[in-house]
Amino acid sequence: MNSGFRQFNLQAKLNAAAAKLAGIILAPRRAISRILEDDEFLTPLVILIVFLAILRIIMLPELLQQYETQEFRDWYQQTRKVGEAEMNKDIELMKKSAPVMAVTEAALTVLAGTVSIALLLYLIGRVAYKQKVPFRLIFSMCAWTSIISVIPLIVNIPLKLINHDWFLPTNLSVLLTPELVGGYLSRVLSVIDIFLIWQAWLLSIGMSVMFNVTIQRAVSSVGTMFVVFAVFNAVALGRM
Repeated sequence: MNSGFRQFNLQAKLNAAAAKLAGIILAPRRAISRILEDDEFLTPLVILIVFLAILRIIMLPELLQQYETQEFRDWYQQTRKVGEAEMNKDIELMKKSAPVMAVTEAALTVLAGTVSIALLLYLIGRVAYKQKVPFRLIFSMCAWTSIISVIPLIVNIPLKLINHDWFLPTNLSVLLTPELVGGYLSRVLSVIDIFLIWQAWLLSIGMSVMFNVTIQRAVSSVGTMFVVFAVFNAVALGRM
């Protein structure tokens, strides 16, 4: 009986999650208002982590091939200042732990990204709007709006299974000519993803609902945050 209850409870949570996701896509303002009533955030985070982890695991062969390149081996020896025998031992250990690291990295990426955005929005609310909204509510809103990111993950998983070189182009860098790829403009445009823009719009709606400000003011605040993020990310990528 307990097993049946747990199964029913899981099914109910999945149905509720599906209803919220559909609401976010079809009627975001109404859906976000309902999301803020129960401030539940684990479901979208788990969904994102699972699909991101699956994609990272599928892409492991590409990573493992990089470990075998002479360029990586030279870089590893110079960075760690170790002999060839010790380097080979370390690389074998890295290969064995790669699946676990892929799942761990997926979880950290999702959690760190959601916490960072929520914290920035919390500060915008306190400083720009002069209002205090519980961080948990903002975090819940960020978690549910970020579930939009699962759409390209769902599409890319079968593409990568068919051919490791295939992927869903969703950022503006695909519009650049080959000679511009890799430059500063390319790095900026690579961050401007259509799903990121979609999420920014949903976050703006959420900020408008939570802080009772106009959608124009919310869009300005959230849009500025994402533009600054894109510029800093492009600079960071250029230094790598």
